[in-house]
Amino acid sequence: MNATAGEPRYVVVDSSIAFKWFCSEDESSVNEALALFADHLAGRVTLVAPAHLPAEVLNALGCRPKVTSAQLVTAAEGLAESELVYPAWDRDLLGEAAALARKHNLTIYDALFPALAIMLGCELVTADRAQARAKECSVRLLA
Repeated sequence: MNATAGEPRYVVVDSSIAFKWFCSEDESSVNEALALFADHLAGRVTLVAPAHLPAEVLNALGCRPKVTSAQLVTAAEGLAESELVYPAWDRDLLGEAAALARKHNLTIYDALFPALAIMLGCELVTADRAQARAKECSVRLLA
């Protein structure tokens, strides 16, 4: 799944970045997160994430008192239409995530993001400082 010459490069994004696409209140680096999403929509990069990203983003949005049901539905539709790539979980990805979780004191959910970046040989973009400690892959911290 590595990009070849002329194809967009892959970038793994985590839920903290995707959250910024739908809620900017009290968030930093929103412009950078939106620019990355715009690059994806324009075909300059291909954003990749573990399949649980939409559930995490919608859960975080739903916990915000100011987010209405209509906004939550709009975010769900936006995630569904975003054309992010969600590779299937397999033994290698889950094994890598388990090892990273132990090594960096992460939940398995969080460790799946750097594990995916390692498996794909690409950059992880995150606002999660704990995930950013996983130096086994290239990490860009937007905190």
